[in-house]
Amino acid sequence: MPFRMQEFIHKWELGSGRHYLKTAAALIAMLSLMAVYDLVAYRNFATQEAMDTAQLGRNISEGRGYVTHFIRPFSMYLLKRQHLAAQAQSGGAGASTNAAAGAAGLDMCRLRQPHPDLANPPVYPLLLAGLLKVMPFGYPDLSQSQTFSIFKPDLWITLFNQVLFLAAVWMVFRLGRTLFDGSVAWVGAGVFLGSDLFWRFSVSGLSTMLLVVIFLGLVWILALLEPAAREETRGQTWLMSMAAVAGALAGLGCLTRYAFGWLILPVLVLLFLLPARNRMGLVMAATFSFLLLVSPWAVRNFQLSGTPFGVAGFALYQNTPQFPENELERSLNPDLSQTGSSEVLSAIASVISGMVSTTGEILNVGTISATTQAASIGQAVKKMGRTTSLTRSSVSGLNATISVAYENECAGGSAFTKTYTGQIVIANSGSKFLAGGDSGSLMVQDITTNPRAVGLLYAGSTSTAIANPIGQVLSFLG
Repeated sequence: MPFRMQEFIHKWELGSGRHYLKTAAALIAMLSLMAVYDLVAYRNFATQEAMDTAQLGRNISEGRGYVTHFIRPFSMYLLKRQHLAAQAQSGGAGASTNAAAGAAGLDMCRLRQPHPDLANPPVYPLLLAGLLKVMPFGYPDLSQSQTFSIFKPDLWITLFNQVLFLAAVWMVFRLGRTLFDGSVAWVGAGVFLGSDLFWRFSVSGLSTMLLVVIFLGLVWILALLEPAAREETRGQTWLMSMAAVAGALAGLGCLTRYAFGWLILPVLVLLFLLPARNRMGLVMAATFSFLLLVSPWAVRNFQLSGTPFGVAGFALYQNTPQFPENELERSLNPDLSQTGSSEVLSAIASVISGMVSTTGEILNVGTISATTQAASIGQAVKKMGRTTSLTRSSVSGLNATISVAYENECAGGSAFTKTYTGQIVIANSGSKFLAGGDSGSLMVQDITTNPRAVGLLYAGSTSTAIANPIGQVLSFLG
């Protein structure tokens, strides 16, 4: 049959090809908008959660397992508590007080071995692991060059999230056509695409766009179920299958962001209210698929930490008078039974090979003794800090109760106060011993060779500095 230009043009302008032409034009427009937005607004990851999830995905992709370099003191507390509970249940001996106690304590907290992550649900990190596995470029060697404008692994994750964003736009369009008509679909998709909030989420590195796609998928399934059950246009097998898919999507959402799991309740209510002959069967199918996905992960967390959702299971304690802001995550031995004061403020970091001296030597201080020293009035001490470098002073008070004012700058400067007991007070005239940025410095005896640790500095004023007694810090680890 001879080729006719007029028929070809008619097909693409008015015939069946018009749909493909419009779809291609919309896709090109969205990709162009994505490229422009990235050039203008992309600045690598800026949130702790995004960087935490990315390093977890990298660990998985490199075969280390579901382990983290971001070690939360509260996670250490949960691991040790569960280890001691299991030990007591099996009739084993408690923590020893001999020379092996320190190593045993570290093993309980998983500091001498890969530290399991108890904070992040698994779906998003596992997707990132697969994504990083096929990344077309490697990781930059930050020990050689510590300056860069674009961190390519972050950009790779961002592009993945923007693909999810475009998928969400398409799903909004399809939902609009299914529930209403083409005009509503185009307007809905356009409004969604033009939302600055979703664009910012698409470059944040967070799991939000994945969660949006899962949510839209769940809504789509329920939108198909309702008319099919009401009009009896589908058989029971199809209805049961769709109910199971709805439960599975709720489970995937729960394993992406734990709070999403609450959506299973309205899903089950909706399934029960459907005008179907086997409503309880639909409810059971959704419940079974939800539990089938969520239960193995909840069991894993419970075996490690004694709670089905790890650190996230204690979210109700966050931002309370006892644990303001992120105080709970930074607590080594929190009292979860009542409000009160604390003895220790600390944080734990995992050492990256090649970035830190393996000798344990502190710059300008030297190697620290393996034994510690209790503080005493008038004792000469020194520390090496980020801001004031090597400075010296003396202990001026013991067993002090200190109220420290904090400010969460990232959330707009909301202030809160935390009280600590049994603290060491050090003279700090004119902030010459301790200044802002020195927090976390180890305070040691002011001697030349192998000084013993005395305390962990964390707060101060222009007249005094405050340190946790080193014995209290180490006691949690045995």
